[in-house]
Amino acid sequence: MIEKIFDNIDTVNHNSFISKTDFDSSNWRDESFENVVQEYGIQVIRNEDVAVEGAVTQLEDEGFSGLYCTQDEYGYVTMTGQFTNGPDPFSSIYFTLGILDNNDRIVATGIGDVSNIGSYQTKMFDASAKWSGNFKECIIEVDTTYP
Repeated sequence: MIEKIFDNIDTVNHNSFISKTDFDSSNWRDESFENVVQEYGIQVIRNEDVAVEGAVTQLEDEGFSGLYCTQDEYGYVTMTGQFTNGPDPFSSIYFTLGILDNNDRIVATGIGDVSNIGSYQTKMFDASAKWSGNFKECIIEVDTTYP
């Protein structure tokens, strides 16, 4: 039953990190920007690449980003990150945090929130759950919104 709560979730692996690329700046010398982009597979979005038809186009995706999950010595798992709102402003948005074990079972749940978030605004958040055991990952989704 509780798995149905997490239908539309974003996940973050425990102890995940962003690693450095194999980019060696000493070999860069006078190469053109386009050559560097092509060689290292970098995706570039320029303002002129975005088509706008009768409305403002938002470049940021709605939802969660920059998620990071940690566990402290007091038996709490905390997820921090950013939430980017959609077109409707809200006085409060409540999130449900899930902690998954190595068998992908939800072993603990917790809550988090953001307040007074405007249209397409991004705010930092944290959500916590009581869990002192090992875990594989954290998942989060929007639970309730209040206009």
